Amino acid sequence: MTSTLDARMQVVFATDLQARSRTLLGVAGDLARATPAAITLVHALEPRLGRGLTGPARQDLWNRAREEAESALNLQVRELADAGIEVTEPILALDEPADRAILQAVETRGADLIVAGSTAREGKGHRIGSTADRLLRTSPVPVLVLRGEPTVPFGSLALLTDFSPRSRRAHIAGVRALPTTDEAKVHLIHVGDETLRVLDVTYEERTLTEAIDETRTLSEALGLPEGRIQPRVEWGRDPLDVLLPVLVDDGYEVLVLGTHGHGGFRRALIGSVAMGLAQSAPCSVLVVPGEG
Repeated sequence: MTSTLDARMQVVFATDLQARSRTLLGVAGDLARATPAAITLVHALEPRLGRGLTGPARQDLWNRAREEAESALNLQVRELADAGIEVTEPILALDEPADRAILQAVETRGADLIVAGSTAREGKGHRIGSTADRLLRTSPVPVLVLRGEPTVPFGSLALLTDFSPRSRRAHIAGVRALPTTDEAKVHLIHVGDETLRVLDVTYEERTLTEAIDETRTLSEALGLPEGRIQPRVEWGRDPLDVLLPVLVDDGYEVLVLGTHGHGGFRRALIGSVAMGLAQSAPCSVLVVPGEG
């Protein structure tokens, strides 16, 4: 199963120009090649650069930092171009927070997707960095946070559902955007309330039926044969406690989830479960913003 998006798809890749970004750049390039898509590289020299310096000393630091960033950015552009990837003019933002520069690039380039890396912190597991965190909360387009050593096309997707139209829209966008192998495992996962399961004798059967119906509806919307997406229901009282071991034990490569929209306003919060998963999932995460 390959991506169904057309060649006009635009991807913004947030690069910090460090060694880790070179690995992720290769993944973004594979994603662009499979989609297909064009990539815009974005790097920001943060405002805190040169803090404590004044006058010529600070200006000299900025000049050297800009030259080094331009050189590294152009090198990454050449690497993509040499690999046959369509690359648009890169963006080097000066004296501006990285998330703001990335969102401006999304607007000016008409981007469909942001690809960013996570920042593993000692004692924090797979916790994402502050830039990715802010992008997940505010981006008007889907954000793919890459973790580990992902390979494209992907071999397994976990689609988290609460059976709402919002979830379904997120899954449609996610499956279309992410190229997968022909044998890829694609599971629609719902966490049922264990308390209701005990108190209501019909709840488990109703939930399982709803999961099957939602899988069928999603498959039809995507034009996939029945059985291509499999329903899966897990039970518990805390979705995070239930889902994190599932993602680890079953080796899903990408988790796809939707967020709640807030009309014309940028989202301040994306929900505790969604944010917790985006922060802690052991795999890459595609977060699709709600439409309101």
